[in-house]
Amino acid sequence: MTMMTALRWAVLSFFAICGFWFVPGRTWLQSDTQIYTPMFDRISDPSLYERDIMVQRQHVSLTIYDEVARFGHQATGLDYEYVLAAVQFITRLAGIYGLYLIGTALGLSELAALLVPAFLAIGTFIAGPAVVTFEYEPVPRGYAVLLIFLALGFAMHGRSTAAAIAAGIAFLFHAPAAIPFLIPFVYRELRDRNWRPLAYLAGAIALSALLAILQPGTIERQPFFSQADPEWEKLQRVRAGYNWLTQWRPRNFQEFGLHGLLALAAAWRLWPRLQSRQRLYALGLPVLGLLSMPVSYVLMEHYKWLLMAQVQPARAVLYTVAFSGILCVAAAVFAKSWWERAVWLTPVALVALNHYLLIDAFFDPIRLASAAAIVATAVLLLTRYPQVAAVAVFALTSWLFLDVTKQTNYGKVHEAEIDDVARWAKQNTPKDAMFQLPELTRSLVAGVFRVRSQRALYVDQKSGGQVNYSRDFSMEWWRRMEIADDKKKPLASWRDQGVDYIVLKTATKFEDSPPVYKNTKYAIYKLR
Repeated sequence: MTMMTALRWAVLSFFAICGFWFVPGRTWLQSDTQIYTPMFDRISDPSLYERDIMVQRQHVSLTIYDEVARFGHQATGLDYEYVLAAVQFITRLAGIYGLYLIGTALGLSELAALLVPAFLAIGTFIAGPAVVTFEYEPVPRGYAVLLIFLALGFAMHGRSTAAAIAAGIAFLFHAPAAIPFLIPFVYRELRDRNWRPLAYLAGAIALSALLAILQPGTIERQPFFSQADPEWEKLQRVRAGYNWLTQWRPRNFQEFGLHGLLALAAAWRLWPRLQSRQRLYALGLPVLGLLSMPVSYVLMEHYKWLLMAQVQPARAVLYTVAFSGILCVAAAVFAKSWWERAVWLTPVALVALNHYLLIDAFFDPIRLASAAAIVATAVLLLTRYPQVAAVAVFALTSWLFLDVTKQTNYGKVHEAEIDDVARWAKQNTPKDAMFQLPELTRSLVAGVFRVRSQRALYVDQKSGGQVNYSRDFSMEWWRRMEIADDKKKPLASWRDQGVDYIVLKTATKFEDSPPVYKNTKYAIYKLR
């Protein structure tokens, strides 16, 4: 290993390790792992969650996510949290390396290319489609997007077989995230009659179909061309508004349009330096991201095609946002003057601080000053010390994000007290017991209790994320949510809904029976 290679991997590993622990960080049971983990448990032990409507039908048949999670759990004995976190770290490192490869493919030197992941590995939340470039949760889309960055790096260097393997694995984790890359990739390989990479992709698709056929448990199946009736559409708009473009704010579209213009302007600046392969992806991915929005509008809003609620095509706009950053960094490196570099890097720094370009930054002096500090650091160090510039930009952005702008990517949902009552429930109640947390129905804390206790919940807000998959589930979930939202009814009336135990805050009065267990914050009452 040469000194340059060692230095490169040291910097990339620094980005991955610091990003794992600080910004963007990682979470568990903060988002969709609240849905996936009970499904894994039920596949392994069908006696669990028999009365939980969220878990009765799994939607993991078209991903290897569950196979990887359960294999790692069985092989190592580790909890799913640590198995999936290990996969998350590996894919993050792969994605960071992919961003670096994209930088070198655009003509940057080995050291200057480190600036691309330095800016982008912080990650950003993209409002509207509600997607993240570097996911905090270890979820299938998060894995797939990072593997697509790796595939892009390989493809832009002409390493088609390696790109096909990375994209094939991404497809197995989350096919919709891989499709925007596969469109230009397959076109290029077909045009060049390069059959081997296409064979690898075909193998990944075939494996995905085979695993779906062999999937254990009860799977949620739908007619391919089913449409949403008005009642179901209404529920989807309430619970999954990110799929419906008419639910987005106008500034979301303005923001994406600006990112598209930035990507095109930077691509034009770099155009003479790029070969046809780099031009295909540098132009194709941002354009496909923008086109995903009208495609989603036609298929979802006009035709009501329910498959699109699961494919979520508009989330491909993530690649527009990502490539605007990648191309602007490259344009800054090749800029002739300090002020031109500052112009190109300013929008990238603002996005790295995780807010809008158009409005937020320019009315917040702290964030604007933070972005200016990042840009100044990069401009001053870039020419003579690009590797130092990369590390300094990443470290400075992380520090400013956490300690100066006081931003958080996620709220606090884990409590020792809820883990305690969940542990008691798991050890002292039947597997088919049903619980409800009336005061926390709209809180993510309820979903944490479900996973930790391995017991059914009557209803909670997070489980409604499955309204995209099943009409029957959607109607029943909404009926139960209306019951849960009625705060005037007696707490004992949960017995009439088939609930066996309720979990209340200790300050809440419940005189029907004494608690069977309580700690400093919560108490469990037996109803049946």
